[in-house]
Amino acid sequence: FFSVISCHPCPSGRCSRPQQVMAQKATEGFLRWAIANRVGGVGTHDSLVAMYHSEDERGLVCCERIHDKQVIISVPTRIAIKDYEDAPIDHLVYAGAPWSVRLAAQLVALRKEEKEKCPWAPYLAVLPEMVPSPLTTFSWEATQAIQYPAMDVDLNELIWITSNAKQQMCKSGKLKTEEDMELLEWAMSVVHSRTFATAAKGGGIGVRMLVPVIDMLNHSGDEARGPPGQQKIIATENVEWKLRAPDPGDDTNNWHMNLVALRNIQEGEELVLSYGERSNDDFLLHYGFVPARNPHDDYVLFEDWDEAENWLREGSLLHGDDIAHARIVVDTVYREVDPGILHYPTARQRSRLRLKRGGNVDPRLLTGFTAAFRNSTQDRAHAIDFVRKRCRNLLQDYPTSLVEDLEYLTFAAKEMDQGHGFRELLDYYRGLGGSDPVLLPQQGRSNGEWLKGRAELDLGVHKAIVYRAYKKMLLADCLFKPVL
Repeated sequence: FFSVISCHPCPSGRCSRPQQVMAQKATEGFLRWAIANRVGGVGTHDSLVAMYHSEDERGLVCCERIHDKQVIISVPTRIAIKDYEDAPIDHLVYAGAPWSVRLAAQLVALRKEEKEKCPWAPYLAVLPEMVPSPLTTFSWEATQAIQYPAMDVDLNELIWITSNAKQQMCKSGKLKTEEDMELLEWAMSVVHSRTFATAAKGGGIGVRMLVPVIDMLNHSGDEARGPPGQQKIIATENVEWKLRAPDPGDDTNNWHMNLVALRNIQEGEELVLSYGERSNDDFLLHYGFVPARNPHDDYVLFEDWDEAENWLREGSLLHGDDIAHARIVVDTVYREVDPGILHYPTARQRSRLRLKRGGNVDPRLLTGFTAAFRNSTQDRAHAIDFVRKRCRNLLQDYPTSLVEDLEYLTFAAKEMDQGHGFRELLDYYRGLGGSDPVLLPQQGRSNGEWLKGRAELDLGVHKAIVYRAYKKMLLADCLFKPVL
């Protein structure tokens, strides 16, 4: 259903009547709360947008033409749930808790308050019951179908953070029951999928916050549009958020988060916001979906130079002296790290050696491999050959080929396409490697064997296959197209 003054059915039509009624009541209560807290642009006769909310869907739709640069919604940040340095929440968490736990602990405390006494109760009522992701809703089979070591590391780290938070907070009496621990799991899934971050004056993150209304927008960001191999990056979002400082003479220090149109938006269009230039790892792990043709996806070729060095040694690919020389050069490059790598939030993520769209290889890896061929006049060419050898090794390690995954997504999971264009991608990658078997179905296994029974796989497995197919495309492009 849509909510401005009245409510209408959920767009997907998947909600049962009782679900619609419950969601309608929750949304109406939320809108009244938003208006009472002076959120501009929603719930009144002159609103430009309608809100829809169901058990598993939510968003905002344009109900009257919106002009480029027009402010659509304005939310006072005093109603946001925040975490920042020196935030007065030590009574809720343990010392040294990461930001996600600090925000989640606040949600847990608010959910445990009596509804009549909790100032945020109407907002909590429209938050999702659980964000579908590998951490929360994936079956064992779905998690295994991801088949990407870097995601395994990230998922295990998130599991550890949540488990450690439970242990620490139980020990201190902040969590007392099984229900409390389930609340923390719910809260962790919410904060990882709905948090906005503002920049600090000295760099880094200043404030992280959950912002009612604006956090209901769905994602649409950069897409690689056009035929495979000839694609252009197109921005598909139609709104952005901006912080607005207090008006001159306002001594209340009331900041606002404004939602601003990036172009003219027509009646009936959904308002969509870019969640950022992220890899598919972030989208699947924290939001539970894989965006179509995301140009910011990457592949971790090595966790760090140590792993790359071990790969060289184990394969007897170079002499020990050459590898030692490469280590000296790489250590220097790591200290002079590319600014594009600094945005990764942890040291472990900054150490990863990635392959990006268009054959862009982490300069540290390419520099190291090039340095290892110091006695060759074709040092860079040899380095690129080694990158491609790594890509081939990784493709060969998968139990299914890229073409097999795309065949499945094209023929057995058509409902999962959602703008991915799997048929077009299948035709392209079938021909990209020519007769090279690395992309093609495994010898002796027909298409029928691979597709048999796959239509019954659960949604998590479908998502995992979409995710890993995009990873394989990055490797295939590097193997058969120019490397930068």
